Amino acid sequence: MENEIKVVELFAGVGGFRLGLEGWHGKSASSGYKKKFKSPYRVVWSNQWEPSTKTQHASLVYENRFGRVGH
Repeated sequence: MENEIKVVELFAGVGGFRLGLEGWHGKSASSGYKKKFKSPYRVVWSNQWEPSTKTQHASLVYENRFGRVGH
């Protein structure tokens, strides 16, 4: 996309902000993920870290949804 907006997602949690920006599988959040749309946003890097826990549950959920590349 020529006017693509690259986004870095800090404190990503389980990816709710990313869903709002990119949608889910090319479908918009405002339509309940039923209608297709072309988002100008693309998350290129994300992080999630909970310093008080050994197991990073939110990060594991994020990786399961969006993959490990760039996370």
